[in-house]
Amino acid sequence: MNSERHYLLSNFRAGVEGIVSAPRRGFKIDDIPVRGLVRSKIWIHAKIMAYNFKAVTKYRAKIA
Repeated sequence: MNSERHYLLSNFRAGVEGIVSAPRRGFKIDDIPVRGLVRSKIWIHAKIMAYNFKAVTKYRAKIA
């Protein structure tokens, strides 16, 4: 548990959990105003695309 590999893997896990929780907090994934499986999937995918677009926009602004 005190190895360098464990430290790197624990950092990776925290980053992945942050990616999952960000849309839930920022884009209100838990409260979708649609009904039905297909519409819900479309709504959630649109929210994920918006999150990715926002992240890419921030990245591009930072490197420019």
